[in-house]
Amino acid sequence: MTRLAAVQAASNALNELRLDQSEPIDPFEAIEASGLELRFRPLKDLLGAVLPGNPGGVLINSDRPATLQRYTAAHELGHWYMDQDVLSVDNEDAVLGQHRSGSRELNAQIFAAHFLMPLELLYPTARRYGITSRSRVEPEQAYQAARDMHVSYEAAVRQLTNTKHISAENSAALLKARPAAIKRKLADGMELPNARGEVWILDHPHDRAEINAFVGDAIVLRLTERPSTGYRWCAEETHATIHPFRPAPRPFREGTAFTETDSATGGEVIAFPSTNTSSEVATLLLDHVVGESYHAGTSLIGGAVTRVVAYSAEAPGEDSIRLTQIRPGRPDTPVDRLDVTALVRGAPEVEFRQRLLAAFMRDEQDGVDWGQ
Repeated sequence: MTRLAAVQAASNALNELRLDQSEPIDPFEAIEASGLELRFRPLKDLLGAVLPGNPGGVLINSDRPATLQRYTAAHELGHWYMDQDVLSVDNEDAVLGQHRSGSRELNAQIFAAHFLMPLELLYPTARRYGITSRSRVEPEQAYQAARDMHVSYEAAVRQLTNTKHISAENSAALLKARPAAIKRKLADGMELPNARGEVWILDHPHDRAEINAFVGDAIVLRLTERPSTGYRWCAEETHATIHPFRPAPRPFREGTAFTETDSATGGEVIAFPSTNTSSEVATLLLDHVVGESYHAGTSLIGGAVTRVVAYSAEAPGEDSIRLTQIRPGRPDTPVDRLDVTALVRGAPEVEFRQRLLAAFMRDEQDGVDWGQ
């Protein structure tokens, strides 16, 4: 089979399953929609397998990172579409290694890349982060594109290279970067709750924002504050506990009046609650101010600083993080509001169990006997 035939097989599968190719593709739901039995198991050195039969089945190693599970699932689906009724047992080399042209494993890799990153999804995602063949792409751009498409960093770089968004030289440099280091840089060096999780950045957002994250991910908000105005960002549910009087300034010490800052809190901040009172989906990780607003002899006196507030996605579900910018003495008259909706999904195995449970409940309502 030629490379073009593998690409065409992926396109046919997407169309037959009627998947929205402008949104991240869920290969697990695609496997089930194809009539295959899906199971998650710890498989030691194996990443996945296709078991022939009527119906056939797909096994996925539940001990691997979610992005690798998704890529493996698409790889196995490729085997099913192109090599039906053939047993495929795939280790890491089969799914991720280099293979000769026309081999079954290379064809499955090509299928997986085009199935998970169809052009209708890839092109707008690349534009979102300024990824073009006319400029050098940085690791942070490639990582965020991969995150948005729900694929691994390496898979995204290789597909962006195949589609001529990234040059071969640029690609080689990008593949040397480690995703863990990229995520730490995006998160301003913050210790992440889960090394396998993703980092979602909202830079100085306004009004409303929505994040589609997974359990273990970090959500980082960068909020602009101007300390000289007295206005501070706070969680809406803390209004009733805010003291109307600002704290007294620290004692004056010669030579330090305009140079000392509190690196932990950035001065007179209004602390965010550790958890959202309405949900346990998001938990506060970090709250501090980046930059100093008062520097003797500079133009930054009265200038803006950045308040960094980070949350950990702890459980599947939906959470609303409602923030307002207020003065402590007038919490009822905010000058700005921000409503962040966090839609958090569970691990692939957890979501699969939820789908099974939902199907069982529907059948119970319809009187289906599962014991037959």
